[in-house]
Amino acid sequence: LCDGEDLLGDNDLLSCEDREIYVVEVLKVEDAGATQEHPPQVTFRIKEALRGQREVGSEMEALWSPAGNDIDTTGREAELEAWNATPMKGPEKGQTFIVMKRDHIAGWPDRISYRCRYPFTEKKRDEVAKCIAAAAKAREEAARAHAAAVAKRKEEDLPALEKIDVAAAAKDAAIVVVGKLSLQPPQYTPGGWVSPDRYLKGADDE
Repeated sequence: LCDGEDLLGDNDLLSCEDREIYVVEVLKVEDAGATQEHPPQVTFRIKEALRGQREVGSEMEALWSPAGNDIDTTGREAELEAWNATPMKGPEKGQTFIVMKRDHIAGWPDRISYRCRYPFTEKKRDEVAKCIAAAAKAREEAARAHAAAVAKRKEEDLPALEKIDVAAAAKDAAIVVVGKLSLQPPQYTPGGWVSPDRYLKGADDE
């Protein structure tokens, strides 16, 4: 997940798999009385999903987020209040953009980030698509490398584990726990509980 978007470069944000990115056409802009605290609401038509599940031709409503500020609320309340009250205009109807949705907060409307928000050109669209594809490929390669490392570790550990004299080890142990080995955090997960023998035989330990 990608938080603190003001601290990341554009390519880093575009690489975040949790951020939906679309090519959109502006259909409707509601910015009468809009401010930076209460930004314009915009209705878009999805023209292309570069990353995301929305269908081409469907509509999406979202707030047109303002640029961030670095105003610390401690001792600068008047400055923040002035920033919040600053009028804000939305995009023009009919314009086409490449936009990135901000991470969703329960109970909040969808928001379009002010970052990675580009007027559409074919060149910029290709640059964004290339960045997304490169990030997806890197994640896939990392997942394959991790799976291979886990398999190799199991293969290397099995001979040593088969030689363990459990009865002798139990005699020397200060505490003996009888039960199953959990490879999951101390909470219920869809993977359930995995016993040592199933683990060594290659059971799923995700």
